[in-house]
Amino acid sequence: MRLKLEGILVANVTPFGPDLALDEEGLRTHIRSLADTPGLGGIVCNGHAGEVACLTREERRRCIEIVAKEVKGRLPIVTCFEAVATREAVEAACEARDAGADALMICPPPIYAWSPAGNPEFAVAYHQAIARGAGLPMILFQYPPQAAFSYSTECLLALAEEIEEVVAVKFADGGNIRRYESDLRALRALPRPIAVLYTSAREFFQHFLTGADGALTGFANFAPAECVALYQACRRGDLPAARALHEQLYPATSAVYRDPYVNLHTRYKEATFLCGRIRTPHVRPPQLPLREEERAALRAALRASRLLPE
Repeated sequence: MRLKLEGILVANVTPFGPDLALDEEGLRTHIRSLADTPGLGGIVCNGHAGEVACLTREERRRCIEIVAKEVKGRLPIVTCFEAVATREAVEAACEARDAGADALMICPPPIYAWSPAGNPEFAVAYHQAIARGAGLPMILFQYPPQAAFSYSTECLLALAEEIEEVVAVKFADGGNIRRYESDLRALRALPRPIAVLYTSAREFFQHFLTGADGALTGFANFAPAECVALYQACRRGDLPAARALHEQLYPATSAVYRDPYVNLHTRYKEATFLCGRIRTPHVRPPQLPLREEERAALRAALRASRLLPE
């Protein structure tokens, strides 16, 4: 049960063809390329970067099967899901396990009045049911404090203390670093290790230096080696090298993590396409393709960050 998650875990994009059907061969090729990155910490399929909400149940299972076949046990495979009904969540978790997932990343159910900060017993019961049903290690998904689904520090601790399967917490972008560090310190005080994984490449330098165990990010779809190198430089205390990588990636992170934020995952996919790692950048509605002016700005930023092939 004690799966160790650390370093850079890439939340892979899901390639689609012009007809928006799942591009299985494109996914295989992309996963093989990612898995061959030295030092990569894992693959996270069916995440928000993979447009999970727009995948059918069968497509989600198929994506896990493809990733598992291409990774061949070299890296941990995490799958992400969210469900309103506990029964549906347990079924999804068991399907993911049977398809080849090594761990689960569980998003809070999208129930606005659920309020896990004020009613932590709902969150505990929900995750306990999934843990009993699937028996897989799990990553908690921590939204920024202003989000309705964000866990209070006390709720995070209750989940980690009461559910043995919890092995990590993924911190979504948008929170202030002080709140993040408060959660990190609380988790570090627990008697067993809980990995802390951040998400936004624009703040890797700061979060790795404050003690994060790694990152779970879609940015690594098109810059896996650079993300790994930045993490490793911080871990070994090579601040000049880490700072140089932070500066190198600054144009790209500025172009990707900008308003409107709803385009974030579309930018991940577009950048992955521009860098030659997938064959098409098509996204499924309700997401929309990037406008040409934003695509041009993204291309220029990738070139400035030395991520585009010559």
